[in-house]
Amino acid sequence: MSKYVSCFIGFILCFFFTTNSFSQCNGASDSCNKRYDEVAYLTTHNAFNSGQDGFSFPNHNTNIETQLNAGVRGLMIDVYDDNGTSVVYHGFSFLGSELLSTYLNEIKIFLDNNPNEIVTIILECYTTANAIENDMIQAGLANYLHTQNTFSPWPTLQTMIDTNKRLVVLSDKNDASSSQAWYHYVWDFAVENNYGSINCDYNRGNPANNLFIFNHFVTSGTGTGNASNALMANSSPYFIDHVTQCQQSKNKFPNFITVDFYELGDSMGVVNQLNAANPGSGDAGSSGNPPGNDSDNTEPKIIQLENGGQIIIKAHASLNLKGMKLTPNVDYAITADNTATRSLEALGSAPSESMARVFNFTSAINDFTGKIIYYYDDVDMGTVTHDDAVLQVKGDTDLWNNYTDEDSDDHQVTYNFNSLINLKSVTVSASTTTLSINPVTEYFDVLIFPNPVTSSLNIKYEGELNTTVINVLGRSVIKTQSKIINMNNLPTGIYLIKTIDRVSNKTNSYKVIKK
Repeated sequence: MSKYVSCFIGFILCFFFTTNSFSQCNGASDSCNKRYDEVAYLTTHNAFNSGQDGFSFPNHNTNIETQLNAGVRGLMIDVYDDNGTSVVYHGFSFLGSELLSTYLNEIKIFLDNNPNEIVTIILECYTTANAIENDMIQAGLANYLHTQNTFSPWPTLQTMIDTNKRLVVLSDKNDASSSQAWYHYVWDFAVENNYGSINCDYNRGNPANNLFIFNHFVTSGTGTGNASNALMANSSPYFIDHVTQCQQSKNKFPNFITVDFYELGDSMGVVNQLNAANPGSGDAGSSGNPPGNDSDNTEPKIIQLENGGQIIIKAHASLNLKGMKLTPNVDYAITADNTATRSLEALGSAPSESMARVFNFTSAINDFTGKIIYYYDDVDMGTVTHDDAVLQVKGDTDLWNNYTDEDSDDHQVTYNFNSLINLKSVTVSASTTTLSINPVTEYFDVLIFPNPVTSSLNIKYEGELNTTVINVLGRSVIKTQSKIINMNNLPTGIYLIKTIDRVSNKTNSYKVIKK
């Protein structure tokens, strides 16, 4: 009995209509300086499921080859693994099937013959990245693969054409190896609205992601299309009015305009209107944090939670905050009021400095367990080297603590926290770097010595104090009114000493190192 592993693939194809290689981009010269995420692409839902190819209960009248020639640039395809062979069908093979290689070979020919086109493959996968990679290699598509960092702006269409990296792969399964950097996790990059009905409501993905998969089709419970419904949905002014309404309400440009029966109504006209109305930023979109990266520097805010809002990250799922990925071990909620931001300025100064990518929360993320991956680019590194990079985490006590990288990949630092930790700021530095502490304003003179300390910590002060010793996890480990604190039994590390005058209630804070 065959074992089937289903995989949903969408191919997003950006077609450059001219035969003059670099005079137009996506059919218009004014699109050349637009970033990839600033362009709309006509996309067909279940693109393979066509009457022309003999499929029953089709979503489209014409097949993929015809769709491409008509201007469709997005192909959504269901793929099943039949004993190692990738086969395309929808739900049941007896309703019609085809080899995946048939479509990949057509895309290869399409890219070869049309040097101003960009192809994106979006996978909803229950198979492996290795299986998809083998199909890509066999089709001769490997040289076209584009690699995109989650924390970097997308390149312009012209840049992708110039470098001939015109194939983008996205997948909803996050199983790529370090050598498969081209195999992108789709929900690190995109958000979608609910599919199967006409709506503006977000479904999968983080709304902060740059790409917007705009589902605009009505299907049955089995996902099959209906030509009458499609004709109504695809006809303007209804179509363009609905897209515009969602764009305004979400303040988000829709990229992949996904429809059934694309040839009915005015789908291509809607895509053209969206592109004509969007001037783009003109950002060159190189990797890292180049000067003039307006989307990063002028708007450092990543998420903002207000009025009781919250984000729930399911256990072993991930939230990507423009280059820092949180993957909790258990369901975890980030609740209001809280704002996550990313600074592109290094902490400290050379040679004792962090990388130029610092993540901050206005309120600490408390009691987190799980994995943190910090991504960086060469331009962020400063004096830090790949081999000596460590994760630096600060809780709500204003103490930084470093954690050794647990992976061997360059351009990312990984650490699994198996014990509860509080996060208020996260960055990366060299292992020997001690990031500066911003102490509470000193309202009264207190002398604390010795520092570093091995056993007894002495406090010299004329008045009476309440003193708390706090570890790097933000937990109080000693509370005392004594001016001689026995730290002999505490583990080595950095501690915050918080002193409160018992009469004035004024507070000082000091960092000490326990050896």
